[in-house]
Amino acid sequence: MSIVIRFSRHSFLKFSLLFSAALFIYPFALAAPARGQVKRVVIIKVDGLPNDMVDRFVGERN
Repeated sequence: MSIVIRFSRHSFLKFSLLFSAALFIYPFALAAPARGQVKRVVIIKVDGLPNDMVDRFVGERN
């Protein structure tokens, strides 16, 4: 025995619009609380700097 549910075209379009809106909003909703936790992430790739200069910048805090 199988159950078949039929949707009208209007309800299917409404559902797909709501589903795509939810997929769009979901990542932003997850990122909102995390935004306040990270103060700063800095990645610098430099070749040829002296070690003491790199250590000075790494240890620097605001």
